Amino acid sequence: MFKFLSYILLLLFCVTSCAKQVDPIMMRLDQVIKNKALYVAIKEQRIDEIKQKLASENLSLSQKYDINHQLYREYVKFSTDSAIVYMLKNRDIAFQLNDLDKINETAICLALVYSKVGLFIETNELLHEIDKNTLSKSQISAYFETFVEFYSHYGQNNRVGTLYALSGQYRDSLLLQYRDSILFAMDTLSFSYRIEIISRKMLSIHNLDQEQNLKNLLKEVDQGPDRAYVAWLLGYMYHREVFEFNRKEYGEKSKMYYAISVISDIENSIRDNASMQSLALVFFDQGEITLANRFIYYAFEDALACNINYRIMDVSTNYPIINALFQQQEKKQMRRLYWSLLGISLLLMVLLISIVLFFRQNRKLSSISRALSSANKELKELNFVKDKLFSVVAHDLRSPIVALMTLLKLVNANKMNTEKQAQLLKDVSIRVGNTFGLLDNLLRWAKSQMQGMSPSPKYFDVQEQSQAVTDTLQSFAGAKMITLNNHIEKHQVFADHDMFTVVIRNLTTNAIKYTSANGTITLESERSDNMLVISVKDTGTGMTQEVQNKLFKLSETHSQSGTENETGTGLGLVLCADFVKANGGNIWFTSKKGEGSTFFFSLPVKEVK
Repeated sequence: MFKFLSYILLLLFCVTSCAKQVDPIMMRLDQVIKNKALYVAIKEQRIDEIKQKLASENLSLSQKYDINHQLYREYVKFSTDSAIVYMLKNRDIAFQLNDLDKINETAICLALVYSKVGLFIETNELLHEIDKNTLSKSQISAYFETFVEFYSHYGQNNRVGTLYALSGQYRDSLLLQYRDSILFAMDTLSFSYRIEIISRKMLSIHNLDQEQNLKNLLKEVDQGPDRAYVAWLLGYMYHREVFEFNRKEYGEKSKMYYAISVISDIENSIRDNASMQSLALVFFDQGEITLANRFIYYAFEDALACNINYRIMDVSTNYPIINALFQQQEKKQMRRLYWSLLGISLLLMVLLISIVLFFRQNRKLSSISRALSSANKELKELNFVKDKLFSVVAHDLRSPIVALMTLLKLVNANKMNTEKQAQLLKDVSIRVGNTFGLLDNLLRWAKSQMQGMSPSPKYFDVQEQSQAVTDTLQSFAGAKMITLNNHIEKHQVFADHDMFTVVIRNLTTNAIKYTSANGTITLESERSDNMLVISVKDTGTGMTQEVQNKLFKLSETHSQSGTENETGTGLGLVLCADFVKANGGNIWFTSKKGEGSTFFFSLPVKEVK
């Protein structure tokens, strides 16, 4: 048995020890993906702050143009539809101002974003309407860049090789533009120039020759879209080594730099990105289909959100393939999981049976021990109750009988005058009445203990029944000069008629017992939902907190004399609680020493199903 458990623990230890170390960059990537919505919210907040500037009064057209252009730059890689809206506004402003520089700028910007969303006819018209001779020095490079993007996107959309060739021609024109730095006063050390030179060299000469140059550029850009692009180029360079030259040792480097590119794109909320799909394809090549499916889905989601037509088409080519393999893998994993769970279930069943057999005897012994302990506890409680009852019988029943015998002897001996005899008769009468109540409670309690609590509920009028009880107690109350008021209204309850009588008599008798001369006792009723609440309120002595804590507990009841030394055991209240609960009600009280007590109990007004 213990060897078997040891083998299981050893197996678990081996599985834990063999867990792979988590790549910190992939951990960072997971965290960034979880916070993607937060980065989008930051982006949208920044856009809202820019939009608020448009609400300012007395803005000139040029100021509105500049603010719209800021919004265009924010939207161009986040939501192309919104970028188009603000650039169209700027185009109107540019024509209103009759500013050729701004007209050319809006045409180039619109052409670029039209190309992204697949409006190729509109893009072509805009670009060919531009007179290159009217472009400023800063616009000429953007003009060539837009042509490069246009033919690249058009070629990807139509899968036409000649369009890719045109894209390359404009890329060459763009490079010539950068090289002719003297004529156009362009900085050959600019990031755009350097990155374009590196990317061209990567395609024309050995792939890895630009490795160090790209790493140096990556160190220069800590954040922003430039960092994402440089990291993507590094990932692409290493991926080519794997894909074209079968140098698989560069696979992890490719994945790492693509992951860095994805992190930067997400942090900057760049939805027009190539990093997601590139990372998905690396995972696919490495056989990590689940991760490949995850990132190809992210790529498709970003392309749709930004409405980038050529990326949607590109991702749509790979997504069905990856997703189909993912679904196949999921089915295989589910089958493996099924058999694994079945094996584990059998193993656990064997283990459970072993444990059951091992501890079976202990459970039997524990059960016997608990039963003996419970029986011993019940026996102690029964002994305590027995002693309590003997004490009650010995004291509370003996005293009034002795008083009655003494009175009879004095009467027979003619040693009392009429006034003294009347006083003693009154005292003995009260004591005998209390004794009768005690005997009745004892007999009813003993019956409930021997035969069980079996109420016989039926509908009856509580006013009529309670009035019959209070009428019999009026003389008892009058002897102590106590006013007894029964204000219980006519109500039908569904309860045991005799048990109700015992409860009313005990609560009212107790109230009389602990109320001084000239006091008042009031019985009232109130409907509460499906229950009728009856209260017995007195202006008597009240109870201390210590006495209150012992009520309704037979094991803690004790004799407490009334205002005229009447005996009390607490047995009547125990009986009341048992009878009320047996009829589906509750009993409770409020009391304050020196101010009196009020006892409440509830009974159902209709039959409880």
